[in-house]
Amino acid sequence: MKKTSYFKNIFFFILIIIIISYILYILYESIDHNSCNRTLRKDGYMVINDADNKNILKYLPKNYVFIDYKYEIKGCTLSTFHRDVTSSQYIYNTKYPVYTFIVYYNSGPLLSVIPKSHNTTPFSWDKSVIIHGNKGTGVLFNCDLVHAGAMNNFKEQRHAIQYKICHYDDLKTLSHLDGINKTTYKHCNNNKYYEYICRKLSMMFPFVFNHLFTSLLQDKPQKDTIFEYLVTNYYIGDFYNK
Repeated sequence: MKKTSYFKNIFFFILIIIIISYILYILYESIDHNSCNRTLRKDGYMVINDADNKNILKYLPKNYVFIDYKYEIKGCTLSTFHRDVTSSQYIYNTKYPVYTFIVYYNSGPLLSVIPKSHNTTPFSWDKSVIIHGNKGTGVLFNCDLVHAGAMNNFKEQRHAIQYKICHYDDLKTLSHLDGINKTTYKHCNNNKYYEYICRKLSMMFPFVFNHLFTSLLQDKPQKDTIFEYLVTNYYIGDFYNK
């Protein structure tokens, strides 16, 4: 019995070490030194220097078009990891993948992404990487890719503009995005510990944060319940389309 108990203790000790190692691996965000070689098909995103809207569609298959959608963000970023649940192929069952295109007007760490996570929706098992770039850099990515604004020191000087691209056959399915033209001014959160904890939890549990609370993330709640109030004020803030 003592020998059996000994091996059980060894087994659980090794299991705990593996779990802790995996958590530490997931939580660490490294710089994406391979960003220039990323592809939409394999990795779910690509980085475009000196981005120009007129030339973006050439990176996509035939019959892709810009949705009449523009979302400008000035100030601090949404630092929690998420999928774009308002334009997700997984959620809206579109015929073709839907893409987000963001142009950044700062130089430095721009966006954190989990490569290939668009292939594992609604889950994610890998770590994130940080995309760095100069002013004018664009990132084109699958809307089901897990991503978050990179941690940086831009503060209120941060500036980015986001667009949506879909296949012509999916325009009707995504008509709720048509005509949106919004500018958000995001004040920075001074509680860095709270921001860090929310960021890491959302990275580790994307299914919980994105897919159990989908309806709360798609449209701004009326704050009729305490839970809706907490989501709006302490998780997503004013990063709604409307």
